[in-house]
Amino acid sequence: MTENNTPPPRRDNGLYFVLGAIVVALGVLVWYVMGSPGDTTTPAPAGNEVSITNEAPASEPAQEPASDAPAEVEVAPGADDAPAPQQ
Repeated sequence: MTENNTPPPRRDNGLYFVLGAIVVALGVLVWYVMGSPGDTTTPAPAGNEVSITNEAPASEPAQEPASDAPAEVEVAPGADDAPAPQQ
């Protein structure tokens, strides 16, 4: 007797269809985000002029720099005052 060595039929067509739809959707999304090629800006009509001035408020005179003396530090009593553990 002869053996039947044919592989079972493939059923991946639905998977390929969904994968293709995802690729197309991503392509459309990238095209939309990146914009279409070419110059799509329109120039402003002639005769319109915009002038923007930005003035900072008057500032107070600069303060003296801090002294270079070290700051006083108070250490609360705690573990530093305890005797060292003996081994």
